[in-house]
Amino acid sequence: MRRLGCDILGGVRPYRSSTKGRVVESEIVNILDVEPAALRPLLEAESRAWETELHWDYSASSRLISTWLEERRLSGYTLRSDGKIRGFCFYFLEGPRAHIADLFIEPNQAELMYAKQLLDRVLRHLLTSPQTHRVEAQLPHFSFESLAPWFRIHCFEGYIREFMAVPLSTSNTAESIASETSSRSKGDFEIAPWERCHDRQAAELLYHAYHHHVDAAINEQYASLAGVSRLLENVVYHHGCGEFLGQASFVAFHRPTRKLAGILGATRVRRETAHLPQIAVGVEFQGAGVGTALLRRGLNHLQCQGFREVSLTATSLNHGAIRLYQRLGFRTFRAFGAFVWQRHSKDSSSTLTNAM
Repeated sequence: MRRLGCDILGGVRPYRSSTKGRVVESEIVNILDVEPAALRPLLEAESRAWETELHWDYSASSRLISTWLEERRLSGYTLRSDGKIRGFCFYFLEGPRAHIADLFIEPNQAELMYAKQLLDRVLRHLLTSPQTHRVEAQLPHFSFESLAPWFRIHCFEGYIREFMAVPLSTSNTAESIASETSSRSKGDFEIAPWERCHDRQAAELLYHAYHHHVDAAINEQYASLAGVSRLLENVVYHHGCGEFLGQASFVAFHRPTRKLAGILGATRVRRETAHLPQIAVGVEFQGAGVGTALLRRGLNHLQCQGFREVSLTATSLNHGAIRLYQRLGFRTFRAFGAFVWQRHSKDSSSTLTNAM
């Protein structure tokens, strides 16, 4: 590939386009060349979008992003039009892997056009760098359909992810959860609170459960034991997905063998909304009702603690998990895209399995 020059690494690149008959001029500016205060209104707008559209209190993440901006630690670009910053996109580099962490545009009639201009700049930079071997992106502010054509131009694989939620205030929620628990899971499995001593076994379970799983194709961390360990560490101890709720997170053991059979992690993402960032069952115990039993225990505990809603995300291709969540009352309220590019990738048509 042709390596682009300094225009990719910094400076300003102008765009001229039209929307509804009006010519729109915009320019892409390196995020390091923008005063952090100029991005504050956009960060506030993004926090409102997370609250209203994704049922998530984003204020802590927004403060962290502001700190990174002040310390000039973010890599990415902003879009400026009519003298105002209208959007931003930033990414992180972990060796040969790049993760596009955020893409947000000020809501207006040119929103999608601006998003594509920012993506064009970011992807040109990442894909022309010989150091980049893999790029991952999950962008919940945009539908899969709106961004998929643009990513396909750059040879990305695309997957649909679903934000799902179940209300806990309805009287029939507990009944539907209870009815899903199999007699086998009651007899053969023991559920206990998730403690730190379980972390190593939990990482090993996740690694084996996600072998050849679609989520390992989306997030490379699932493809290695070290990666899964970092993922769990981030969720449990670094608030990477909200405040970890140790008393509402559980592990399941197989009584006859004392093997770890399943895990469920819960976090608080706003005052009365919990999130389930990790639900997995060991390969040899799938189909025994372990996932349902863990969900029942977790949801009942969260309801008793005053939570009114629980959310999770799932990949649409994970059909078994989606069906289980639906039986327990979860409904999809937002579908978005996950996109992956791999340099010199081999045929990815190998069998994909479920982790539930």
